[in-house]
Amino acid sequence: MQKIIGYVMVMGIAMSIVVLTSNGFAHSGATGIVKERMDRFKASQDAMKAMANAVTLEDFDRLVEYAEGLETWANEMVSYFPEGSNEKPSEALDVIWEKPEEFAAMAARNAEAARRLMALAEDEDAHSVRSAFKDLAASCKSCHQQFRQ
Repeated sequence: MQKIIGYVMVMGIAMSIVVLTSNGFAHSGATGIVKERMDRFKASQDAMKAMANAVTLEDFDRLVEYAEGLETWANEMVSYFPEGSNEKPSEALDVIWEKPEEFAAMAARNAEAARRLMALAEDEDAHSVRSAFKDLAASCKSCHQQFRQ
């Protein structure tokens, strides 16, 4: 029963990620650094979907792999938002450039959440992995709420 509840919770998180990060035609017309960062966010979205499945299946090797990629992206993310790179179809809010320290702190929290998930997956601690995945998803969601249209 606990495994079923865990599965339902993970799938709920995954669906929230899809809704929050869904970009449909958002990449249309994007060029340069804007397109590059949109592509990276799309790859992150895909990784989170795959991770939700890996959490359910307790596929710890895949979780480590995906978490490592997300940590790398989180550590590089700020550099994909240089001054003046907010032309359409970017969905970034101006607050990224108005409060760069807050944006960098959010990216750092995302990287830390990915590192924590990776460590727990390496330990094959299924219960803690579910919690860490929720924390990682929450770090994505909170950043999107503050810094994305």
